[in-house]
Amino acid sequence: MSDPRHAPAAVEAIRRDLDALGRRRRIAFAAYLGLATVLLAAFYLAPSKKPVLERDLMWMVSLLAVFLGSALCTSVAVGVPLVKRMTAYNLGAIGLAGVLAGLVLTVDPAAVGMTTGPQCFAFGSAIAAVAMIALGVVSGRVWRRFPDPTFFIATGVTGVGIAVLHMRCASGEASHLFGFHLTPLIALFLITRFVVRARTRLLSEG
Repeated sequence: MSDPRHAPAAVEAIRRDLDALGRRRRIAFAAYLGLATVLLAAFYLAPSKKPVLERDLMWMVSLLAVFLGSALCTSVAVGVPLVKRMTAYNLGAIGLAGVLAGLVLTVDPAAVGMTTGPQCFAFGSAIAAVAMIALGVVSGRVWRRFPDPTFFIATGVTGVGIAVLHMRCASGEASHLFGFHLTPLIALFLITRFVVRARTRLLSEG
């Protein structure tokens, strides 16, 4: 039997390890937010050769809703804070609601036609894929199974793609926004689901 006198030292060592892990998660989350902010700022400041939506107060509010929803889902994926499964998915639902609210606030009831739909889908998916790679680089927490990070990764990184589309797209037509700006989330969700399951299977076989 182990010596009971060693128990306090073991508990203290576990506490130190958890504190260090939490610190790394917070650093990873801050690093990702920094990268996302730089990316958004770069697209905001870059001149556009095509027409874009008027950057009025409602545009800023919709952009903020998308960014906050994306950041919330990213934080859960990284594990800041590390919460119970049900709490995590409740936070994820709030994050997704923020992303959807950003799209709803951008809809122009008077707009007609779906212009540059495939281009918006491809562009948003590409930006989200870059964001997903960045998230994977800065945090090993992405691949943990509790909770399943697939939904949070897809929503978090696609939110960044939608935010960029807010800056580069001139369409406020509802079918365009939900048909081509939101659909990259579904694509990224399926890709992330496949990657996470494949990696989990490889780890279990190893």
